[in-house]
Amino acid sequence: MSESPITIGWKERIDLPEWGFRRVRAKMDTGAYTTAMGVRNVQIRQRRGETVVSFFPAIRSGRIHTPRRIIAPLVGMVRVRSSNGHVEDRPVIETIMRLGTIEKRIRITLTDRSQMRTGIILGRRALCGDFVVDVGQKYRLAQPS
Repeated sequence: MSESPITIGWKERIDLPEWGFRRVRAKMDTGAYTTAMGVRNVQIRQRRGETVVSFFPAIRSGRIHTPRRIIAPLVGMVRVRSSNGHVEDRPVIETIMRLGTIEKRIRITLTDRSQMRTGIILGRRALCGDFVVDVGQKYRLAQPS
């Protein structure tokens, strides 16, 4: 947690360094508790005695969309109710997220966001303590390229 929260816009660019993704567009969603990332081809399986999730992130890194299979330990499953009332059980993983000068380990639920404009939403749990969202601004920390 940072000394005092950093003010960010309702849209920002984040890095997911463990997976090599830089400058990914993300929407801040203070109405959502969890962070959600759009993915394709989710598979939950056992690997060397550990339950893992493999998936293709449906996000763009900078201007490039490079399909890349990610394999991550399964942290758990969570039941999420969307704003339209749809209930979905989603796998949960962890990774490091960098936003501005703040780097922190966050939990991410995996879901189909193909009908949404933004591949990642950052929920309250990821933002809490480190960030304050100014809904009147976007890309406050860095302009999109």
